[in-house]
Amino acid sequence: MARATEGITPQYWNLPGTVENWGTGIERKVWGMKPHFARTWERLTPGDILFFYVAAPVAGVVGYGRVLTKFQADAPLWPDEIKAKRIMYPHRFEFDVARLLEPPKWVEARVPARDLGIVIQSIGRVPADTASKLLARIDEKWGAPPKPERPSPPGRPRSRHDQAKDLLLDIGRMRRFVCEDEYRIDGERLDVVWKRVERSVPTYAFEVQVGGDIYHAIGKLKHAFDIWNSRIFLVIDEASVPKVAELLRGTFHEIASELRVIKLERLAYLQTALAGVHDLEKELGLS
Repeated sequence: MARATEGITPQYWNLPGTVENWGTGIERKVWGMKPHFARTWERLTPGDILFFYVAAPVAGVVGYGRVLTKFQADAPLWPDEIKAKRIMYPHRFEFDVARLLEPPKWVEARVPARDLGIVIQSIGRVPADTASKLLARIDEKWGAPPKPERPSPPGRPRSRHDQAKDLLLDIGRMRRFVCEDEYRIDGERLDVVWKRVERSVPTYAFEVQVGGDIYHAIGKLKHAFDIWNSRIFLVIDEASVPKVAELLRGTFHEIASELRVIKLERLAYLQTALAGVHDLEKELGLS
């Protein structure tokens, strides 16, 4: 198994795919992403840990490995690409395999992940503490791996700010928006935006503010509302509620009826609920 990049704490990712595409991916040790996941692909780093999630009828994790190198596609590879005679997953990367169930055992020995709050319908980051729980669950079901094969224990967890951004990106993708983070707005950057189509202005604009300069965050959202008529949202912790209320009564009273405030803990709840709905839609053939 490849080692993590020296001095860098690996990120953890869930990779969902069909039985057919995973068969090809594991055989070639290659995975790919659609064009609207370009920003996610850019954030992948050699050494990041990948959980191989196979969709129904397996509906669970069947192995894990690490990112090796990234590259752009030059030919169709997966069954649906070959059938369509075009490249559907241009952003690709090679990976190694640390642990993997044999395909005949995928259904009976797969490890469920939905109840851990992991987004199932699209590639997404897995928080370090959740990754640790999933790895423990894998060891419990499959038995402990040989010592060199076990990924390093999760390092320092990502900040609550970055975890909230990850949740917003995953939620937006499940709702079929084009999602971007660190979106430029006149010399500033918005934490996350959702767009209807790639070349449109943001329909939704989000700032995540856990303490810190709330005035500046609301100012950026007001600007997004003024120039794009975006729907604007501020994600905060409980301690910041009084300060936000004060600013909306005073300096930013003009957008008091436009700004929506979301508490951090509600994002994880929404992500899990949406993942459950998507799974049910797929089971019923509605997606």
